[in-house]
Amino acid sequence: MSLMGYITYDDLKKDIKNEAIANEVKKCMDKTKDMVKFTSFTTNKYDENLTMWAHYASGHKGFCVEYEIICKELLWDVFYSKNRHELNGNLIFSNPEKVIPFMLDNICIKHESWSYENEYRLISVKEESISNEKAGLKVSKIIAGCECSVSHKNTIEETAAILKCEYSYLEKSKDKYFLIEKT
Repeated sequence: MSLMGYITYDDLKKDIKNEAIANEVKKCMDKTKDMVKFTSFTTNKYDENLTMWAHYASGHKGFCVEYEIICKELLWDVFYSKNRHELNGNLIFSNPEKVIPFMLDNICIKHESWSYENEYRLISVKEESISNEKAGLKVSKIIAGCECSVSHKNTIEETAAILKCEYSYLEKSKDKYFLIEKT
């Protein structure tokens, strides 16, 4: 996903009547896009959301990491809306320091159809590696998906032991659309 995912160049030209200024905003946005990465987190319970496992854990073959939030300073709430974030070119060019905050806000807005994700994002510089400690997070548990292979489960369990956190795995309920946690 790119920062430009929510604003197109045509949107810029329409909102900022001066094409030269629109080009400068686009250059700034492209440069920022190349510098920024983000990691997504959810507050959903891992045993209740089958869609999240299907989308983000290779069809239940992957794993989920549960974190304890020590400090939420670097985590951004994702907002869900029917509308795209409006770009006010005059505001940005009268206050150039607002360009980067505007773009950061835009990577934290998604269409309301994704609201079931209850998402947070950790935004950082691409070249910078952020430790869990620096991000204000501590691994509390690693959960293997219900379709995870035995060898991968073993590797995940060994990793959990090294990290001194809990380990569990999920199985499908036989009578409900629900996942059952096992230890």
